[in-house]
Amino acid sequence: MSSSFQINIERLSNFAYDTLNPNISDSTDPRVPIPLDNTTGEVILSTIRLPVQKEKSFIWLSATVGFRVNGPDASNPPAAMIFRIYRGNPDTGNLIYTTTDSGQGDAGEPTFRTTNLNHVDTQKKTCSCVSYTLTVEAVDIESIDIIGPITFTAAEILDSN
Repeated sequence: MSSSFQINIERLSNFAYDTLNPNISDSTDPRVPIPLDNTTGEVILSTIRLPVQKEKSFIWLSATVGFRVNGPDASNPPAAMIFRIYRGNPDTGNLIYTTTDSGQGDAGEPTFRTTNLNHVDTQKKTCSCVSYTLTVEAVDIESIDIIGPITFTAAEILDSN
């Protein structure tokens, strides 16, 4: 179910972000590449903390993740990854968003992809700051590398009620 409201710049209250440096494919940031395979399990890509001002607000979450599928075999199913966003951390937080993305290309050649995620979390204030964690887990693959860019953002939009 979708909801809409008119946004005034004064309702955009807080903004948090995490990016690689430089935030490009094959970045020199020490956090990448992140190799993934069927045995890696869930890996944290980014965590951001956002101050929350109002008892009820909307948190607009956005992420962009660049990855390389290493030498996919065109005769096999596409390599798949599950992206998740948690309010809090994966061990004790609440899963609020999940999606699967995949990549497939010519046999023996790496395939480069970028996935974009968007979600709106309705936050009922329980503390003055909330954290969000972006993770990835590989399934049914031989080898994928998270190579960048990685951008994870959160913005608090105040409810007018």
